[in-house]
Amino acid sequence: MFVSGAAPFAISSVPTSNFPPTRRAPIILSSSTKPKLESWPHGISSLLRIIHSDFNNHRETEAIELSAEEKEVFAKRMMKFLGAVHNARSLTLSSGFLEVLSQAPGTLYHQPPQLCKFQILKLELRFTRGCLRSIAYLLKISPMLRILKLKSMESNLADVLDDWEAGLPLTCMFSHLKFVEIREVEGCDNEIKFLRFLLKKSTVLEKVNLFFQSTGKSLDKGRQVRRFKRNLRVLPSASSRVKLKFF
Repeated sequence: MFVSGAAPFAISSVPTSNFPPTRRAPIILSSSTKPKLESWPHGISSLLRIIHSDFNNHRETEAIELSAEEKEVFAKRMMKFLGAVHNARSLTLSSGFLEVLSQAPGTLYHQPPQLCKFQILKLELRFTRGCLRSIAYLLKISPMLRILKLKSMESNLADVLDDWEAGLPLTCMFSHLKFVEIREVEGCDNEIKFLRFLLKKSTVLEKVNLFFQSTGKSLDKGRQVRRFKRNLRVLPSASSRVKLKFF
């Protein structure tokens, strides 16, 4: 995770006294540059010391199962972190952060922080049910967000189903979001479902730029992308000015 205007920091594998010595919590984001925590305000640096330990160059989320208690612990820490950086204007988060945030659904709706200064949000994500629900939550608590940039990190994921929004308290519209960019688009149903959600909620959206994965010489992939474009063009939109561009 990086906050504009400040030295970059990273959350890596997070061993704590709650875990057996052989286990580690999921990697949220890692960086080859070790931050100077002393440069952060006391509240943020203290929180960082709680949730990070060592730094490495891995950029994958470890595929391990956490207990319900462990999920709750880490989700709450992610919530505290969002509260600690609420004055940031630009933020970049990894797919690991989104997945952890989604692991304890009740945590998302218990006194959520309001990120009223966020204008730019950049996310690495997997188009899973958990990631999509976390993004919807972040949009809800970032009322001034203007720019959303996403990069898909994995293909051929399981269908999120049409009810992926079920239970989310999303009565509000996204009244400032004007620009959306998604890179490494596969052309799958999960992406369509997320874009349908964005289009129906974004009242002033002007541009949606989609950068597709290379299809190479695959005829099946080419047909999938063409079908995706056709389906996307007919989706209803809350904004009359939105333009879709494909790259």
